[in-house]
Amino acid sequence: MSRPHFKLLAMGLTLAAGAAHAGEPEGAFVGVLPCADCPAIDYRLDLFADRVYYQRLSYRERAGSGFDQIGHWSLSEDGRTLILSERRDGPTRFAMEDADKLTMLDRDGNRIESGLNYSLFRSERLAPLVPQLSLRGMFSYFADAALFEECNTGRRMPVAMEGDYLRLERAWLAGGHSVELPVMASVQGRIVERVNMEGPARPTVIVERFEGLSPGEQCAPSEQSAVRPKAGSGG
Repeated sequence: MSRPHFKLLAMGLTLAAGAAHAGEPEGAFVGVLPCADCPAIDYRLDLFADRVYYQRLSYRERAGSGFDQIGHWSLSEDGRTLILSERRDGPTRFAMEDADKLTMLDRDGNRIESGLNYSLFRSERLAPLVPQLSLRGMFSYFADAALFEECNTGRRMPVAMEGDYLRLERAWLAGGHSVELPVMASVQGRIVERVNMEGPARPTVIVERFEGLSPGEQCAPSEQSAVRPKAGSGG
């Protein structure tokens, strides 16, 4: 049976059936990992063909303690280690055991000597995550079309005109900004796949709460999007 993987179609992302490219781990991986002060961590990792990842950690028996994160993934030179982009405490690394199994390594990239499970396994039945988190990116608006270039991934995504979007648009217009000079925007939001009139489904930003504009700021090269607590692990 062929394995589904995440495949970039035009500007959109879809979960499609088919074997993953040799040496490339695109797809959804899940596992239950050890937790120092809770029963376990439900771990979900989605890897996309454009080298973007979505990650969700949900701590069992801790209400509101889960969180989402997005970023870039890469492979080591020998192709045996998956590396999730650097966070404040350093990158997360996984050994690529085979096409269907990733095993978490320690902070130095070594095997964790333990009898506990540190592995994630490919799932064949999951739709892409809908991450819900703090987002920073370069916003522009022109002719009833809004675009958001998210700092952490570099993805240039349309912004849905719903939720708290109108406050963002009004602030942008009031500042006299031009489409040639996007301005830094901070929002709380979600990234969902939406079909649009110009082609297939593509990642789209839903603004749940507009937080502000920061004229003159640019995305830092290694910037990480902040995460916010989530009450549950659905998505």
